[in-house]
Amino acid sequence: GGIPFGNLMQAPNDKLYGMTYYGGINNKGVIFEYDPNTNDFIKKLDFNGANGSKPYGDLTLVAPPTLPSFTTSSNNLVSPPFDVILTNTSPSGYHSYAWNFGDGNMSNQTNPSHTYLYNGTYTVTLFATDTTNNITDTATAIITCSGGTTNPCNFTAELTQPLSSAIICVGDSFRLSATPNNSVTYAWAFNGAIVAGATDSIFYAKQQGFYMAVLSNAGCSKVTDNYFALANYTATTPIISIIGSIAPCSNDSLMLEASSGFTSYNWSNGKTGQNIYVKESGYFTVNAYDNNSCVNTSTETIINVALADIPKICAVSVDANTNHNIVQWQAQSTNKIDSFRVYRESSIANLYDFLGGVAYNDPLQVEDVNSNVAVRQYAYKITAIDTCGKETPVSLKHKTMHLMINEAINNHWNLIWRPYEGFSFGSYKIYRGTDSTNMTLLTTISS
Repeated sequence: GGIPFGNLMQAPNDKLYGMTYYGGINNKGVIFEYDPNTNDFIKKLDFNGANGSKPYGDLTLVAPPTLPSFTTSSNNLVSPPFDVILTNTSPSGYHSYAWNFGDGNMSNQTNPSHTYLYNGTYTVTLFATDTTNNITDTATAIITCSGGTTNPCNFTAELTQPLSSAIICVGDSFRLSATPNNSVTYAWAFNGAIVAGATDSIFYAKQQGFYMAVLSNAGCSKVTDNYFALANYTATTPIISIIGSIAPCSNDSLMLEASSGFTSYNWSNGKTGQNIYVKESGYFTVNAYDNNSCVNTSTETIINVALADIPKICAVSVDANTNHNIVQWQAQSTNKIDSFRVYRESSIANLYDFLGGVAYNDPLQVEDVNSNVAVRQYAYKITAIDTCGKETPVSLKHKTMHLMINEAINNHWNLIWRPYEGFSFGSYKIYRGTDSTNMTLLTTISS
């Protein structure tokens, strides 16, 4: 950092904190920590423009938030019934609660009560979530039960991955594992609530929060004695700025600039670097990698170097005689369009091949003579070519339906189809007949 502004602030740890106006990885200033006992400076935060830029003024000491808490009616129960009342004393900033009683049972009540069935030592965990900031904290207590029936849960229930916590990139996952045991079934709990469908000894956690496994056999359920805390690195979405413009009917180019604060950049057209030059139409995104090696993807930026607007497909219909697809699109009242081009998706997803083109004054449709809707779906996009030979970005995709039929029991038939893509509609009409020229409406169902 360079050129500090504002006064230093002394914290209870006897260290000093301040800000600088310049410097840091983005040259927009930093927050730093200074230890007068060791004469060490530590950079705590780089400003990147999104979280601040060239700060001016004093830092303010803010007290850390109060953590959740609860009380128990008793922590040592010496004879059945082992009834416990739990009173939530968490501060008002928490709005969502989940309890793990340590014996395989859970609750989402604010102030639950619970009855333990067997002798044992149980760890009660309260998961309190600040739903505004999506932050979850925990509080725990130990309940001991004696003088009753011996707990039949004599198997081990532990999380077996080497770490008890981790921080991962948003969208990544972390592999969790529980004690392998062929005689038990598995369930997984996230913030005290069972995760639907998670029934294996292995679980891949994605959301930040707390995870435990529940192992059960015919006699009992047992929650793992330890839990795993997962957090996400803060994600910053890169922003694409358009610098300059392209003169009509020229071989000019403009610059796309991604926001700073990242270590590397990969663009959707294969180029790298914070800045790239483009002279063709297209949809551009950038993957920006931060200091944690997390990838952050920008929103899509549309560049249209043509004089024409991006055309819109009306629909992809079918020639009843040939079963060929007919791509039809909307007309544009302009003298700046020379022709249109139609593209069809290849055998590789999202890779489109040129299908054919028509002049501006010709009928606005193309027949795909190599298509057969009885075989599979087909996806299409179109572009316009202006009078200077420049092509617009491709239109939104339209994709045909494909109906499949197989025989069910009791002389019934299953009708299975993939939906039409390209516009919203309210319902499907299903027709039945002896051939394609003799069809009657069978039923209408919601889309």
